[in-house]
Amino acid sequence: MSKRMKLVCAVGVLAAPGLLVATAGPSQSATTVPTCPATSLTKAAGSQTGYINQTNSNQTWNLTGAVWNSTPTSAHYYPVRSDAWTKGCLIGGSVDGRVPQSATRDQWYNGEDGGTRLGGEGFRQTLTSTAGNWAVLRNTSVSNIEDAYDPNTQDASHTYYLDHVRAEMIRDDCLENEGTGTAEKPMNVVINNSMFDGCFTGFAERPTWSNHGAPNGFGPSSLTVDNSLMYINPQPLGPNYCDSTKVQQGRCAQNGSSYLGAHGIWKWSKAAASKVTIRNSIFRLDMPSYTGCAPQVWPAGTYENVKVVWTGKGSYATAGGCKNVLPPGVTLTTDKSVWDNAKAAWLAGSSASGTSSSTVPPSTSTSPRSTASVPTTLTAKAKGHRVSGALGTAAGRRIGGARVTLQRRTGTSHWVKVTSRRTSDSGTVRTAVSPRRTTSYRWTYSGGPAHPAAHSRSVRVRP
Repeated sequence: MSKRMKLVCAVGVLAAPGLLVATAGPSQSATTVPTCPATSLTKAAGSQTGYINQTNSNQTWNLTGAVWNSTPTSAHYYPVRSDAWTKGCLIGGSVDGRVPQSATRDQWYNGEDGGTRLGGEGFRQTLTSTAGNWAVLRNTSVSNIEDAYDPNTQDASHTYYLDHVRAEMIRDDCLENEGTGTAEKPMNVVINNSMFDGCFTGFAERPTWSNHGAPNGFGPSSLTVDNSLMYINPQPLGPNYCDSTKVQQGRCAQNGSSYLGAHGIWKWSKAAASKVTIRNSIFRLDMPSYTGCAPQVWPAGTYENVKVVWTGKGSYATAGGCKNVLPPGVTLTTDKSVWDNAKAAWLAGSSASGTSSSTVPPSTSTSPRSTASVPTTLTAKAKGHRVSGALGTAAGRRIGGARVTLQRRTGTSHWVKVTSRRTSDSGTVRTAVSPRRTTSYRWTYSGGPAHPAAHSRSVRVRP
């Protein structure tokens, strides 16, 4: 988890913690992701009463529709956790850590000013020492929590894939690729077609044992970002992080009796990735960093069709009293609609150019892969010889007019199509069945432009 940061009198000033957003554009070199193995773990759609903390070995966790929306405690800071992960996928799942959006960092992080320490990381996977190890996370979402995605390993050659994931109002690191202690180190990270709509820090690769604030990493790992968006949004801070001097410098903004500020896109170090590649992405910044100039320094790398949307006061080039220089391949705009349009396109299930360029294969399903933003839920019930279902989103909105398929299976046989139906305006569907022996039934949905594929849990019907 991120380390406690106290107010430091920095000589340099970091560009105001703005919104970092990567806008999706036509991809020229999307990265291929490993094919997902068979599913070993599923969860019922809806709010979960417990957390996951178990090993995974060459398997897939399908958490589509499952929602963790209670405040993490010291007993369970990590709602979806594995301390021994080997070559597997994690599909779906939504985590809301419920850190109050009005709480200052002094309150929720430091436990001061009448606040309570509220830590937590949405998805925490620690990879085993297996050669060539990897983890794929797809169609997951995280909000209102300290850190969104927390990969850990002792082998920098391992790879953590984030494919079409979403994060909102993350109170510290959207990606905390740092590990714990001195043995763990940053690993390869591949981010594709994802939206980080509100990070205090974007990319964190600054383990405690490494040099802080180094502009370039010398670690053996890589960071690759394709067709993604990131917004660094100023969040409530207290006097541990801001004061009147920083307000005058533009690194914090007065917010009633407290302040607003953010760390920035980069929390870098010498241990960070030595190879950085970002393509067809948009970053939004509203302010310079509250802490100094380092988070505004882009590491050496390859940048293609990358935009920075600056909505802060004054010139980006001198924001926060820093000399802010964008590398070749990164252009600056003050047109906020560039971010707004890219975000709307992502939510609608397409890239900014109207085309989807991901080469990521489907998970364990043979259905077309969707670029939807919110996990789909699909339920099934049986009453007598009638099987009903309901299709919706994890947020509770029903999906009408969608074609779903009823499948059956007896014993250990494969699933076989029975019939297809369209859901009603209220997202429901039902049909009569006539099994000759006890049979399992389930509904499946192949996905669409705005909703990923899903299948219900099976229900049994007797003759």
